[in-house]
Amino acid sequence: MYNDAEDIKVKRITEKYGLPSILISFEGAMDGEESEYDLGKGSGRSIKGLNLVEALADSRELLARFGGHELAAGFTILRENIDEFRRRVSKLAEQHALAEPGGSALHVDCEIPGELLTEANIDALGEMEPCGTGCTRPVFCISEVIVDHVGTVGNGKHLRLRVHTREGISLQAIYFSGGNLLRKLRPGDRVDLAFQPTMNEYKGARNVQLNITD
Repeated sequence: MYNDAEDIKVKRITEKYGLPSILISFEGAMDGEESEYDLGKGSGRSIKGLNLVEALADSRELLARFGGHELAAGFTILRENIDEFRRRVSKLAEQHALAEPGGSALHVDCEIPGELLTEANIDALGEMEPCGTGCTRPVFCISEVIVDHVGTVGNGKHLRLRVHTREGISLQAIYFSGGNLLRKLRPGDRVDLAFQPTMNEYKGARNVQLNITD
């Protein structure tokens, strides 16, 4: 049911604005044209306190099908039902904003020094699997690292960094869909990173990689 490309886009929108968001994509003809492709595929991301599946269930008669969990869900919908669906979910979002005002915040589990980012420690995090709602993958931060190199991969879509800590430990990092930050960073800049550590495997070699969250 999930469209991976749309799911990544809607996740970024929600993270950027701190608001629940939904994207619906169609194949075939544009609005107003006769088409056999009038069933759209939707992906949604929510914020803490607004249960997305419950919001979809409130409009179940407008949806062909739906599924997911509190913070992420997918669905299919006929084009003719979108206006009413938009009205309903927008009303729920407005009610939530009035009941729980305030912006979004990134939760960081803890700050760690660079020397703890070893292959053995990162492999040990696998004992927490499976991660998901109720057992989210941990987010760490590391302060005042120095940028040694900055560039992009994926035709400019993703930001790739090489940084070093105050203790001189060199680290590789990547920020998926963060290529637009290239013009804001220069070698020698001092930055704080929020990230999820992973092991990157390429041509038989394994290296520590920081998947940047912010």
